[in-house]
Amino acid sequence: MAMMNTAPQTPYLTGTVGTEVKEHGCNLIDRTMQIKKEAKDKKLIFAWGLLNASLAGMIYTEMSGKLLFKYYNITYWPLWYIELALAAIFFLNAMCDFWKYVKYTVAPTVVVLNTEQMGLLGLQNTYPT
Repeated sequence: MAMMNTAPQTPYLTGTVGTEVKEHGCNLIDRTMQIKKEAKDKKLIFAWGLLNASLAGMIYTEMSGKLLFKYYNITYWPLWYIELALAAIFFLNAMCDFWKYVKYTVAPTVVVLNTEQMGLLGLQNTYPT
């Protein structure tokens, strides 16, 4: 009866890279591309979060100050509920964007690569040797 390797499979790459690349070569490339995408998306997500929070704040300011009523004499009473719904949607979008930003920033994904693999994938050495 042959002995089977019962070592647990890890979702990330650790240890000696040379042997794992042969076994998990496609997984390594997929994980690296995912890391590059997350790094690029992090800035965009933060910008969208700021935009959504700004729009929610502007709509809330208009709701609480009744600026349309004061300056433009618009007295359509359901407008307040429409503004409330829009402010809530923009606020929830902002919170989701900020959560994604924090998730990408606080818990970054790690893949162990050698210098040759870093060159092939177009990555820079982020740790001094």
